[in-house]
Amino acid sequence: MPRGPRWRSPVTWSISEQPGAIRLMPLSPPDYMAQQPSFIGTIEPEGSGSRVTGRVSPYALTVGITAFLLFMDAAMTAGGVVQEFSRRQPSRALAFALFGLAFGAVAVSGLWLGVSWAAADIQLLLATAASER
Repeated sequence: MPRGPRWRSPVTWSISEQPGAIRLMPLSPPDYMAQQPSFIGTIEPEGSGSRVTGRVSPYALTVGITAFLLFMDAAMTAGGVVQEFSRRQPSRALAFALFGLAFGAVAVSGLWLGVSWAAADIQLLLATAASER
């Protein structure tokens, strides 16, 4: 694979076969052993060659933790807004709401960036493998 910037270039790959599918996961620096987003797909015959179809999905524990954080963020934000409105301080209620929205946006953006970076690495690997035939 062509080398990219060190922080973006996967050094090693994990591939495993599952019933009717493959799982391909880039193990990127700095923590190679961390569970990262992976590609789950199939290799299907097409004409005289084959094609790979599938999708990149985040690690299940990461999704669970993010969902829990978003739930807690929504609960604390709603509680803070209700409390400040009951005290007749709408400016502080607005601050609670904006902080809650910002925290949720950061959590979702972090998950989305992880998946999109892994997808770019996997597409590069598959394109490189296809061009070397």
